[in-house]
Amino acid sequence: PFFYNPVTKILRVYSQLTIEIYKIGDQGLNPFIRKTPQIKIQQEFSNVYEKYFLNYNPTDYTPLADFGKMLVICYPDFMASMQPYVDWKNSIGIPTEMVNVSTIGNTSAAIKDYIVNYYNTNTLTFVLLVGDGPQIPTNTGGGLGGPSDNAYGYIVGNDHYIDVFIGRFSAENMAHVQTQVTRTLEYEKNPSFINDDWYTTCLGIASNQGPGDDGEYDYQHVRNMQTDLLGYTYTWNPELFDGSQGGNDAPGNPTPAMVSTEVNNGTSIILYTGHGSTTSWGTSGFSNTNVNQLTNMGKLPFIWAVACVNGDFMNNTCFAEAWLRATQNNQPTGAIAYLGSTINQSWNPPMEGQDEMVDILVETYPNNIRRTFAGLSLNGCSKMIDTYGTAGSEMADTWTVFGDPSLMVRTANPQPLSASFNPTIFVGASTFTVNCNVNGARVTLSNDGAILNTAWVSNGSATLNFPALLVPNDTLTLTVIEYNYIPFIAQIPVIPAEGPYVIYENSQVADSIMGNDNGLLDYAETSNLTIAVKNIGVDSSVNTWVSLRTLSPYVTITDSTENYGIVSPGQIISVDEGFQLSISSTVPDYQIIPFTLIVQDSSDSWTSQFSLQAHAPVLQQGVISVNDSIGNNNQRLDAGETVYVNIPIINNGSSAAYTLIGTLTTSDPYLIISTPEATYGDILPLSSQSQAYMISAMPNTPAGYQAMITLSLVGDYDLTASFDFTLTIDRIPVLVLDLDGNHNSGPSMQNALNQLNVVNEYTTSFPTDLSKYKSLFVCLGVYPDKHILSAAEGIVLKTYLNQGGRIYMEGGDTWYYDQQSYPTVVHPMFQIKGLKDNGGTLTTIAGKTGTFTEGMSFIYNGDNNYIDKIEPQNQAFTIFNNTSPSYIVTIANDPGSVYKTIGSSNEFGGLTDNVSPSTKKDLMLQYLTFFDIFGSPYWANFVGIPTTIEINDTVKFYDLSSTAFTSRIWSFPGGEPSTSTEANPEVVYSSMGTYNVTLEVSSSDSTIILTRNDYISVYDYTGINPQSVSTEITLYPNPLNRGFGSLNIRSLNANIQSIRIFNSIGREVFSEMNYMENTPISLKHLQPGLYLVEIKTEEEILVQKLIIR
Repeated sequence: PFFYNPVTKILRVYSQLTIEIYKIGDQGLNPFIRKTPQIKIQQEFSNVYEKYFLNYNPTDYTPLADFGKMLVICYPDFMASMQPYVDWKNSIGIPTEMVNVSTIGNTSAAIKDYIVNYYNTNTLTFVLLVGDGPQIPTNTGGGLGGPSDNAYGYIVGNDHYIDVFIGRFSAENMAHVQTQVTRTLEYEKNPSFINDDWYTTCLGIASNQGPGDDGEYDYQHVRNMQTDLLGYTYTWNPELFDGSQGGNDAPGNPTPAMVSTEVNNGTSIILYTGHGSTTSWGTSGFSNTNVNQLTNMGKLPFIWAVACVNGDFMNNTCFAEAWLRATQNNQPTGAIAYLGSTINQSWNPPMEGQDEMVDILVETYPNNIRRTFAGLSLNGCSKMIDTYGTAGSEMADTWTVFGDPSLMVRTANPQPLSASFNPTIFVGASTFTVNCNVNGARVTLSNDGAILNTAWVSNGSATLNFPALLVPNDTLTLTVIEYNYIPFIAQIPVIPAEGPYVIYENSQVADSIMGNDNGLLDYAETSNLTIAVKNIGVDSSVNTWVSLRTLSPYVTITDSTENYGIVSPGQIISVDEGFQLSISSTVPDYQIIPFTLIVQDSSDSWTSQFSLQAHAPVLQQGVISVNDSIGNNNQRLDAGETVYVNIPIINNGSSAAYTLIGTLTTSDPYLIISTPEATYGDILPLSSQSQAYMISAMPNTPAGYQAMITLSLVGDYDLTASFDFTLTIDRIPVLVLDLDGNHNSGPSMQNALNQLNVVNEYTTSFPTDLSKYKSLFVCLGVYPDKHILSAAEGIVLKTYLNQGGRIYMEGGDTWYYDQQSYPTVVHPMFQIKGLKDNGGTLTTIAGKTGTFTEGMSFIYNGDNNYIDKIEPQNQAFTIFNNTSPSYIVTIANDPGSVYKTIGSSNEFGGLTDNVSPSTKKDLMLQYLTFFDIFGSPYWANFVGIPTTIEINDTVKFYDLSSTAFTSRIWSFPGGEPSTSTEANPEVVYSSMGTYNVTLEVSSSDSTIILTRNDYISVYDYTGINPQSVSTEITLYPNPLNRGFGSLNIRSLNANIQSIRIFNSIGREVFSEMNYMENTPISLKHLQPGLYLVEIKTEEEILVQKLIIR
C-alpha cells in the first residue's frame, strides 16, 4: 500500500501494517447477524469474485495418489483366509504386508501409532482393517464427527484431509472374510459376464426432497451425476426416484422389488441420495433382508450412498456390511464396495462429496485421475471439506469405506490385454521386457509373492529391472493389469543357460494375394504368416521344426508346420509366408487371437505364446435427419407428407465394410416406405456413408405418433447389422415441463392428457430442443417448493413462443413476487400484470362467462393458498376468478400473431374434480382447443394383411381406430363372413375380383365410417403350370415370413440361369440374371402378398407361386 499527499508532494510506501480491531459497542450500524453457518459460495458469486479479486482462490485440496504400499491389519483368526488377497495384491505390484492386530495392541490408539510409524518408515498408501468393531476398533472422540476409520489416515498436520486411504473388511467370522476376499479377487482377476451391459449401467436411487447442494433436489442431483456418467463410458441409467420424475423413472415410489430387479439385472455403480437407517434405504425401503435375497452373482456394483447411518457398524450389522457379506449358494452377491456413514449425515456436504467422486471417476480433472474405490471416495470427501469446512470434516470423518480400498473399479466391459515376451528367463538375468498393446498398463514380475519389479507400459513395452536371478527351475509370475481390462497372467520358468532354446521372435501378416494387402488380419480373409524364431540358448538347434496352433474359434490354420533347419545361438531366422490361416467373418473388431508356437529339434521342444489382433467393421447408425423439401420443408415428417429420411451408417471398426446394402422395413400402419432399399457401397474404417429413403405418413396419423422402423444392412463376407429406431410424425402435442419441487400439477396434467388420448411427454428439466413440441405446460409450483424461472430459462421460452409455440405456465409467486427480483423476458409476453399476494384467501375458482371456461367451477385444494393476484393487459382476458373475495387467478392471451399463452397463479393439480364440465379433463380439453392443437380423440383406421390374395385365401383385418370408440361393425362385400363386430376378424374370399371394405366405429357421441375402395384384390392362378414334369424346382421356405430368413431355389435336374419375381399386378420386384443355385435371396423389402417366381433354365421357363406373410 502507498499514500500520496498532493499538497506536500510526499509519497509514503508501507511495507508493513499493524491493524487493531476492537469493539466499541454492542451493536453496529445495520448489522447482518448470521443465524446459520456459512455453507457454500454459490457458483455465480464465485465466478464474480474470481474475476475481480486478484487474490481470490478458493481452497483446493491436493489430490492424494492411489497407488503405493498397503498394510493389512488383521484379526488373528482371519489371517489364513486373507493370504490369497495379500498374494494377489503383491502380484499386481501393490507391496502388501499383513500384520496380526494382537501384535500391535487392540486399541485404536495403538493401531493409530503403528500406522503413523509405518507411514513414516515405509511410506504407505492403503490400510485395510480386517474384522468387525470388536475385533478391530475404530476411532471415537478426539474432535471427530463420530466413529471414524478414516481418522487412522489423518497423519500429516491436524486437519481432516486424508493422508492414507482406509478400508475395512468388516467380518465377525471366517465366512464373512472369505466372501469379501473371493468377491475382490473375482472382480479384479476374473471378471464375469464381460460382454454384458451391466458394466455400463448406472443405477440412481433418490428421494424427491430438497433442495440441497447446488439447489438440487435429491433426484435432480442423482440424475445430473448419471448424465455425467452417460457422457463417460455408461450407456443406460435406470432411475428409481420417489414420486413421478419422468425420464427413466416410473410413476410412483420405488419398491424393494424394483431395486432387486435392477441390481439382479446388473449395474456397476449405484448412486443413492436420500434418507437412510442402520439397515435400509428410506427411498424404496430396501433393507438388509432384501440384500440377502439378491441373486446378482458376478455383477457386483460399488455404491456411493448419501444416507444416514448406513455404515453404523458399531454393535450392529449395518446396511453396508450386509451388502459386502451377502451370498447365494456360497457365491458372493450384494456389492463389491460400499461408502456408508457411521452417523446421521447432513444434507448439503455429502451431496458435494458425491458430486466430486463422480467428477473424478469420469476424468473431469486431468491431474486427478483415480481408479481405486478409496481413491475416488476419499478424494471426493476432501472436496467436501474445501467447500463446507467443519461441516464437511464431520462427514469426511464418518464416511466409511467398506471393502478393499485399493480395488480398481470397473466402468466398461473388460477388454483383453495382449502381451508378448520371452517364455523363459535364464539364471543370471536381471532384466525382462514385455511388449503390450495398452500403454499405461502396470506390469509386475514376482517370485513366490515377492515383487521383483513393477513398470508401466510406454510406447508398447515395459522393461523390468531386478537383482540377478540365481535359482534355476524357479517359476516367476508375470501380471499385467490396467483399468477396464482383463488381467494378463503368465508363469515364466527360470532355466539354466545350457543347450539350444528356440522361441518366437516376431511375425508379419502377408495378405497381398488373398486379402487387401494391408498387413493386418481382417475378417473373412485368408492370409499367409511369416514367423521369425530366435535361439536364445548357447548351442545350435538342428533340424528345427516349427508348428503353429490356436484355440481361437475365429481362426482356421490351413498350413501349420515348417522346417527351419539349423538355428545357431543368437540367430533369428524366418520362413517367408510359411504359414497360412483364415479368419472368420464373425470375428469381433480388435479381437486378440492367441497363438502357440511349438519348436522342436532332434532332442528338445520349446513352446512360445504370442498373439495377433483381428480387424473387422463395426457398423453404427448415425444421426437421422428428415429432408422434406418435397413437402412443407419444416425438417420433420408430418401427417400426410412424403419425405426423404437420411440415415448415415458409420463404420467405427478398423476394417472396411464392402458392398453394403440397407433395407428399411416397418409393420406400422401409419407409414408407407416407397424406397425400401439403398446401396451404401464400401465404407472405410472410421468413415461414413448416408442414404435417403422415401417415407410417407398416412393423413390420419396422430400428432406426435412414434413409428418403429428397422434398418437391416447386408454386405460382402456375410456382414450383417440391424438397427431399430423411431420416427416421430408431426410435433408432439404437449410437453409437461414440471419444475415444481413437489410435482403437484404435472402428473395431474399427464393424467388428463392421457384420458383425452393426446400424445405427451413429461420432464422435470429443460430439454435441449423445444421445437418438437406444439405446446408447453410449465409448472413452477408454490412456496416453499416453487421454482423461480431464471433469466436464461426465460430467454428459451421467449424464443419458443416467437417460433409459434403455445405455453401454459403456472406459479404461485411467478407473476408478482418473483418478478420483483428475478424478471424474465418471457413474462411480458403473457400480458399479465402481477398485483400483490392474495393473503391466503384462495377457495373456489370459477370460469369466466363468455370465455371457454364458462360454466366451470372448482374447489381449490392446492399445496399453498397464498398466490399472486393478477390482471390482464391489452388483448389478454380473464378465464378464472376466485369467487370470494373476487380476484383473477388465470389469464389467456391471443395476440393474433404467432403464439398463444395461458398464465395462472393457482395450480392445475389443486383443482378438485366435480361433475362435467368442471373436471380437469374438460379443462385440459379447452386449453388444448384454445392452443389450436387439440385433434379429435376420434379417428378411424384399419389395415388388412395381405391385400392381394389367391382365391379361397384369408385376409386378417386389424381395427386401428381410436380407443375412444366403444363399438364397431365391418362390411366385407365378396367375403365370408360379410360382416363382423370383432376387432381383428379373418375373412375368406372365394371369387376373383376387387372388393371394398368398410369399417364403422361408434361411441356415445361420435360415429365415423371409413370405406376403402378396391382394397382387396383376389386373383385366380389355377391356370399356371408350376413346373414341367421333366424339371423339378423347389422354393423354400414357402410361404416365406416377411423379415425373417431368405428364399432359396433348388433344381434337381436342370441348371438355373436367371430368376425374376413379379407382384400380383405384374410389376417386376426382383431379378437375378446370373443366379447361383442355393444362393439365399433376401426379400425383406417386399410387402406380404402373392408373388410369381419366373425361373429360367437352359431348356424352359417355369413359374411358381410364392406367398409372403
